Amino acid sequence: MDPGNRGMVHGITPGSAGLIGRGANSVRLFVLIRANRTGILRGAQTQQKDPLMRNTRTLTISALAAAVLMASGCSNYVKREDYDAVVSELRSRDSSLQSQIDANKSAIEQLRSSLEARLSAHEAQIQQLAGRLHVDMNVHFAYDSADLREQDRGTLDAFSQVINGHHPNAHITVEGFTDAAGNAAYNQRLGQRRADAVRDYLVSSGLGADRVTAVSYGEERKRQLSPGAWGDNGLANRRVTLVVDLPPVS
Repeated sequence: MDPGNRGMVHGITPGSAGLIGRGANSVRLFVLIRANRTGILRGAQTQQKDPLMRNTRTLTISALAAAVLMASGCSNYVKREDYDAVVSELRSRDSSLQSQIDANKSAIEQLRSSLEARLSAHEAQIQQLAGRLHVDMNVHFAYDSADLREQDRGTLDAFSQVINGHHPNAHITVEGFTDAAGNAAYNQRLGQRRADAVRDYLVSSGLGADRVTAVSYGEERKRQLSPGAWGDNGLANRRVTLVVDLPPVS
């Protein structure tokens, strides 16, 4: 190709800036394109700050143009109309992605409001973190026990009713915890038994078995509400937390 051709984007390589035309009127372009983690552009590095609302990755337009160059079989130049078409398509997809992010954010906020209203009498604590809802259910266990207390069943029933009524496709992760007594290996198993007990109860109350997962954090100190406490003083640590993930809004 003739390096003097107008209407070409010149000298674009991955990691470099694109120059339109030649000479003093060359304009350096740095266009940042956002794409979602599901792969609007494959191979881009994910910046996972928020799984539902802020999962984006940025690409300089030079990398996009390089892809067009390779597709066109030309090592140094790409037609301006091809270049503009790529930018236009990515901007359109970015707009669609932003709409989806906004819809997911709205859905999470609505669910949080519903849970707060339904669980206020049960003293549950709800936090919205990284596009998820973390629900400290105020569901506790006796020392060295994984048996659900009768007084906690109503709390779990109320939670299930909100999820089934508003977001039946939500995924729930039950996190089990222990106090600081005993060794770490034993507490890991005990935390799993507690998480399993709550998971089984939620499934029996109507949540899909494939949508409820149980995991254990055992005596993880960073997650203890009363660090180091055990026995009569460690009830706050012997608990479960529920993490709610909503599927992307289509």
